[in-house]
Parts: sequence; C-alpha cells; structure tokens
Amino acid sequence: MRKRLSILVTLLLSLGIVLASFVISFAANSDKVIDQADILTEQEEQQLEADLAQWCEDNQFDIVILTTRNGLYADDPGNPLMKFADDYYINNGYGYGGNYDGCILTIDMGSREVWIATEGYGHTVLTDYGIDAVVDEVCTELGNGNNYAAVKINFVENVKWLYDQASAGTPYDVVTPSSPATTIFSELPRIIIISLIIGAIVGLISALGNKSKLKTIRRKYEAHSYERDGSFKLSRQADIFLYSQRTRRRKPQSNDSNRGGGGSTLHKTSSGREHGGGGGKF
Repeated sequence: MRKRLSILVTLLLSLGIVLASFVISFAANSDKVIDQADILTEQEEQQLEADLAQWCEDNQFDIVILTTRNGLYADDPGNPLMKFADDYYINNGYGYGGNYDGCILTIDMGSREVWIATEGYGHTVLTDYGIDAVVDEVCTELGNGNNYAAVKINFVENVKWLYDQASAGTPYDVVTPSSPATTIFSELPRIIIISLIIGAIVGLISALGNKSKLKTIRRKYEAHSYERDGSFKLSRQADIFLYSQRTRRRKPQSNDSNRGGGGSTLHKTSSGREHGGGGGKF
C-alpha cells in the first residue's frame, strides 16, 4: 500500500513539474531591461525593471529594452540589427500569450542605431507610423546623451500611451482619431486664417464707419506734403540683418518602400514567426 502511494505521489509531482514547465513556456521572460552596453546606472536599470515588470504583467504585453555594442548595422545586407532583435525576442521567451504580444527596443552603441521589433498585438500597438515616431524621439535623446530619458520617456512611456490608444480602438496610425492629423495643433493654421478673415471684416466695417465722420480729411499721395522744408537730414546709414530662417527635415527611418500606407509592415523571422519593426540612427 505504501509503495503504491509513493508511486502515486511521484507521478503527481512529475505531472506538476511538466505542467509548470508548460505554463512557464507561455509566460513572458521576467527580465525587461538587459543593459549589456552599460548606458544606464544601476539605479536607473532597477527602476525601469520594477516599472516594466508590473506594467507588463498587468497588461499582458511585453516591453523589453536591450542594449549592446555589437556594431550591427540595419543598412548591411540582410539587416543584421533587425535579425538580432528578432532572434533575441524569440530565443529568450518574450511575449505574452499564444501570439507572443509585445515589443523590444534594441540599442546598438557600436553602430549607433536602434531597432524596434514587434510581435502579436504589438503590430496593432506599434504601427509603422507609430514606430517611426517613437524611433525619431528615442534617437534624438540618445544623440544628446540622455540615455535614461530616451528609454524611459521616449520609448517606455510612449509605448504605454500607444497601448492605451490601441486598447481604446484608435491605434496611432497615419489617419486615426488619435493621430496628430486631427488634433488642434494641425488645425491651427486653418483656425488662424478664419480668425484673420473675421478680424479683417470687423476692422474694415469699423474703419469705414470712422471714415465717414472725417469729412475734412483729404488723402495725400506724396510724403513731402507733410515734411517741413529742410527738416529731413540723413546723418547715418547702415544695413541691418533682421531675420533668419532654419529648415529642418526629418531623417528617413527606413528603406522599406512599402511603409507609409498605414498598418504594420511584417516580415518572417528565422523561426518562421512574423515581426514588425523599424529603426534609425543617432
């Protein structure tokens, strides 16, 4: 009897271990910040890790930050930086659920390039349009040496906001209700023009009303009518430069000719899974 009980207990423990392994295989990796290039302080890394661990678990969506000094360039044949990001995400068990929902930001200090890879629900959260916007902000801060701001504010906080937008049914894309294309800032030129037209009409009506009261005033077409003889003397002259103009153009983020039509451009990884992505230089 005891022998049978012992065998039963052993079988139950073995089954428990197998089930635990099965569950773990569908859970995301717990390490969210892998700073191999040492661009963050230990305190910054710990703060990011704690924040991401809680948020990712609550939302069942992975946000991963990986830094390296491998010197992998996106422009090289086959895009080795993209492949490195894709393989790291897959091989280290990232992503929640059966679709491996999440994204990873890879910063290569050797090539001074970044790449964002997405999978599962990440394709909806980070469209091509969204990736380009995030990459642009991340590269700006990294180029200025603000490493923590780049990963915490420009990547993590932006992705959280993008996740909220997608969850509300309005993913940040080329034309969506949440896109800058429909915000007050893009409408500002039209608002200003309308205001100027209304102001001009009101001003014209007011001016015409005042003009009708000034019967004694006659228009003069030459300035000398108002000048006292001999009073104008030019004692000094100089050329003064009053205005300058700077034009800034956005740096291209991708050589993919299919980008720009909305949604996410996907590619097959070496494991056969589909990833979205995009990157840039800093």
